[in-house]
Amino acid sequence: MEEANYQGQWISKAALYLTQKKDCDLFFCHWHFLDDVNHFHLAHLDPTWIRYDPQDAQKHWDMVRQAYRAIDQMLATLLAGITPDDTVLIVSDHGCSTINRKVSMELFLKERGFLVMKDPKASPSCFARDWYDRIDWDKTKVWLHEGVFLDPFNIYIHAKTPEEYKKIQKDLVRELRTWVDEKQNETPVAMALTKQDAEMIGLWGDQVGDVIVVLETGYTLAKKVGETALEDNMGHVASGHGRIKPTSETQYGTEKAVYAISGPKFKKGYRRPVDKVGHLRLIDIAPTLCHLLGIQPPAQSQGSIAYDLFEGHEMVRERPKPTPVYKPTKEYKKRMQDHLYDFGLLKDETNPC
Repeated sequence: MEEANYQGQWISKAALYLTQKKDCDLFFCHWHFLDDVNHFHLAHLDPTWIRYDPQDAQKHWDMVRQAYRAIDQMLATLLAGITPDDTVLIVSDHGCSTINRKVSMELFLKERGFLVMKDPKASPSCFARDWYDRIDWDKTKVWLHEGVFLDPFNIYIHAKTPEEYKKIQKDLVRELRTWVDEKQNETPVAMALTKQDAEMIGLWGDQVGDVIVVLETGYTLAKKVGETALEDNMGHVASGHGRIKPTSETQYGTEKAVYAISGPKFKKGYRRPVDKVGHLRLIDIAPTLCHLLGIQPPAQSQGSIAYDLFEGHEMVRERPKPTPVYKPTKEYKKRMQDHLYDFGLLKDETNPC
């Protein structure tokens, strides 16, 4: 903690030196310190964790408090040295949730007959040496990349024809969606989508598998294959994020990121009404900063400018409650409905478009 506090102070002082004395227009830094604190301590605070020990929780609370104290002191040093013309943006990449169960996707695929090994007794782990050489490619329907973190949630199909491809894809999605964790009485897979459907949640490109998996809160990737495809988390990493729902949230942790910005062009005390306009996305940060700096965003930028953060821009429009009834419109709808029923174009069992 002493080392972390020193590092936080060094970053703040470097930022002030460069921006206030060296005419630096933009200072950016990344501090990964809190990530480790969350991974190793957060679950110990949460009574829903399978290994929660109330007698052990206090020392983990103390560690988390010290970590946030170091961050507060870092920001205090930074904010004390800026001018009214400066803009400060703070954003986190993710939060953490308690991990109770580990998922071995390789073992699940093997048990369901999608992944076949040359040696039936071999442990199907994509972290194993010579992983590709261990697969029986003549019998295998799907495969995983070797040893890349989180890649077991990108599943690739091994098929000879387009028809075979579609059948394997459909069968695998069905098996994933109906997979039940008997111990927890839950489905570990929150979403199983084809590559074509994954576009609707922002996943596309040549690095996205033919089937992608999003896990439920409380589950994570197993680095080592166990006896079964689902096992209790007994490792040192107590909390995690990985490929779980980005909306996952518990009493003590969340996958949602912190996004705070302050400066002369931004609203004071504004909090985005996410129930009406939705959350900001990480990909919105670059174009928003480019708009502030008056420059073009990178060519590969896929985000949008968060205009509602700036003074003079409003996104929320309140609808009247209750919605007023306009009599001529109401009468027209009644006549049209009677007309459609009289001519047999509308029936009680008709499905609306």
